[in-house]
Amino acid sequence: MTGLLLALGIETEDVLVQPESWATPAYAKPHFEDRERNRFDFGNFNRLSPETARSMLARCRACIPHADVVIVNQQVRQGIHTPEIRSALSELIAEFLKDLPGRQPALRLLLRRRAQEAE
Repeated sequence: MTGLLLALGIETEDVLVQPESWATPAYAKPHFEDRERNRFDFGNFNRLSPETARSMLARCRACIPHADVVIVNQQVRQGIHTPEIRSALSELIAEFLKDLPGRQPALRLLLRRRAQEAE
């Protein structure tokens, strides 16, 4: 993937690769004799390592001051959103939002809702 990104002129120095206990989430839907069969899921048993988590958070901390917007998205059950990551991201958001008066209450409410949904 990084080779494809580089070929398109996209910087990849902050792309993280965790070589163990991680597979890119994907699924395949086999078709046999014009009938769709049950899908095969990959990446359902991912475990974010503490080293990868620390590296990801450090990179977020370094990049946030240079960003206009930060989107954190994970759409699979076994992804990056461990309780520790959610807590650390909340701390980062609070840290960088203190210079943006009037925005904190709405964001805190959103974070609380997301945390409740995850429980």
